[in-house]
Amino acid sequence: MSIKTITCLLLLLVTPILSNTSLKFSTVQNSDIAHMTQEILKIAYLKLGIEISVDEYPAKRSLHLSNEGKKYDGELHRIMGIEKQYTNLIPIPIPIHFLEGVVLSKSVKFAVKGWKSLEPYTIGVRRGIVFTVNGTRGMKRVLFNSHDKLFQMLDNKRLDIIILPRMSALKYLQGSRVENVTFFEPPVQVYKMYHYLHKKNSHLIVKITSILKKMEEDGIIEKVRQKYIQKLQ
Repeated sequence: MSIKTITCLLLLLVTPILSNTSLKFSTVQNSDIAHMTQEILKIAYLKLGIEISVDEYPAKRSLHLSNEGKKYDGELHRIMGIEKQYTNLIPIPIPIHFLEGVVLSKSVKFAVKGWKSLEPYTIGVRRGIVFTVNGTRGMKRVLFNSHDKLFQMLDNKRLDIIILPRMSALKYLQGSRVENVTFFEPPVQVYKMYHYLHKKNSHLIVKITSILKKMEEDGIIEKVRQKYIQKLQ
């Protein structure tokens, strides 16, 4: 047997092992929760001896690249259902975050009981945050292109309420001069966020699902979430 043949055989034996020592995921640019979900998944994958890294892109570009599977091994986190359009992506069925849509106000008080309970009020929402745009369709709402404008209008009491993801609102207020903003409880809607693997990594699905399930049961996922939330409060 030639040295060249032996080398090729060795490469075939080694390559599958090396391919599982690191994974790269894509995620949404400037995500308020990416550092948190990355930490959760870093803990999970290290239990398999795998290190992970993450690159950020605009939302649709990220999904295109993760679904393509050439450069990336999956999507860091998304709401369940994207696999219907991006069919190469497989959801890991353990939620790693809960996106909470919260109502904020400086001028009114009422009981939040779903989207219908918001109808009497003038509402501010951010363009591009799809669940708030969809949830307030047909209501007295104003769309804005930035958090700055959204909170400015709320602070000047030209809006009764605004709706944002909890962590996004907390992060903005941490570096803002806007004060005395009330967060209404419960959230108007909660979305579970899931990790997605490209189908080329389907051999990892059972293992990473089992690990994330154990982390969920042990309270590790929630502990990481609360650590990030507390940093913003």
